Amino acid sequence: MNKKELIRQSAIELFAQDGYYNTTVKMVSKKAGIAVGTVYNYFANKEEILEYIFEVELTKRIRFLEELKNKDISFQQKARLFLDKHFSELEAKPTTTTVLTQECRLPSENKLETVEKFMNQIPALIAQLLEQAKEKGEIREINSKLVANAIFNSLQGMAIKVSRSEEYNFAQAKKELLNLYWLGLKR
Repeated sequence: MNKKELIRQSAIELFAQDGYYNTTVKMVSKKAGIAVGTVYNYFANKEEILEYIFEVELTKRIRFLEELKNKDISFQQKARLFLDKHFSELEAKPTTTTVLTQECRLPSENKLETVEKFMNQIPALIAQLLEQAKEKGEIREINSKLVANAIFNSLQGMAIKVSRSEEYNFAQAKKELLNLYWLGLKR
């Protein structure tokens, strides 16, 4: 693992355990087993580390949504594939899930560009998928941007609920969300 990734992974563990505000760059360097100066070779400050965590996750999801946008399959299949990918990522990486759900709740307070992008670009791509589905006559007439934000926020809410509860799991969440979305969107 390269040092930048080592720093990212160490920061994820600490942010998830102690919270972003309670974690210092010194703590990250100690967890990574490298000098503080080495962290500063890659990141100017703790905010840049958090930005990078979101950038990696945003890039994965955007890449996948772009692939889905270009696939010649139904919206229902696209939604299922996206939720499969999204929830399997969250389930496989519980500490990353904790950081994402903790730090994107109030992104405007953090003033972090990548967190804002995460909060805006994913719903924008979902809106494009909804527009495609409307054009194909797969779903009823809707305000795609508004519904995309509702979908994104329900994904966030479900990720928070499942990650903090032993009563629910990501498979149940995916099933219920797919049913909810489809019942609300179908013609």
